[in-house]
Amino acid sequence: MKDTQASSTAFTVQQGMIYAGRYSQEKDAIPSNLVSLSEQIMSALPEGKKRIDQLKNPLRRGLLKLMEFTLLPGISLHYVLRKMKIEQLAHQAVDDGVEQIVVLGAGFDMLATQLAIAHSHLTCIEIDHPATSIEKRKAIDNCELGQENCELIAEDLSKHKLEDVLRNSPNFKSQAKTLYICEGVLMYLLEKDVCNILTVIKELSPMGCQFVFTALEPLKSEKNDAGLLLQMHLRSMSEGLNWMLSSDDIEEFLNKNNFLLDGTSNDAMICKELLPSVKPRHLHNGEYVVSAHGSASRA
Repeated sequence: MKDTQASSTAFTVQQGMIYAGRYSQEKDAIPSNLVSLSEQIMSALPEGKKRIDQLKNPLRRGLLKLMEFTLLPGISLHYVLRKMKIEQLAHQAVDDGVEQIVVLGAGFDMLATQLAIAHSHLTCIEIDHPATSIEKRKAIDNCELGQENCELIAEDLSKHKLEDVLRNSPNFKSQAKTLYICEGVLMYLLEKDVCNILTVIKELSPMGCQFVFTALEPLKSEKNDAGLLLQMHLRSMSEGLNWMLSSDDIEEFLNKNNFLLDGTSNDAMICKELLPSVKPRHLHNGEYVVSAHGSASRA
């Protein structure tokens, strides 16, 4: 990602969700509000509107479908499934007493805004690279979706420490039970940086925290259908993959970092649970959703 441009991947995720919800064979089963909100936020930005126009053109849509089949079959539906699972986990966390939600690398995802609208008592904070966060703020303002209890922080976490960014926020509450969400981001970091995030969020939330994130199966694993073409494509956008870990090893990794695994969900599991009527031709294999807890610190 270039420092002056919003993340291309963030636009691609939203475009994929819109494709799945409007043009795929699974479109009738996908929640309409998930798709309409993506369309709303994308339509408020020049690049987003361009991506929507691509989908409206049958020829361009066909080329995008071919590109998906070539690089990573089922990825558009995957974007929807992981969003649905993370949203489910977030609502469960709020029901279980979470008072604060912090989203790391939010892209153009609107979950924090949705939760802020639905729960006025909830503090929601997003942190993302300035190039993406500023564009998102423009879109939210244009759509009149801004919420007082939802703060967007434009900071590059490769240059500023997460703990400093949050402690400098006037809205962050260190004594609040907090859910941290990091979707589609950790695979671009080094393992030491992933471990540091786990350490920091546990220290930032001594009353206890939950961490919902996505992880990537190793590229050579039978559980991952990503190939060389995808790796080359990501590198061309300066978004190479770094941290990958088998779902078989995630519990041990979390335990070493003082977290307890709640569970993992791959696309097949999520589809069966949340879209049971859908029988897709292709399901993505590789990225999976993880939920874990860091216990409250003892006095």
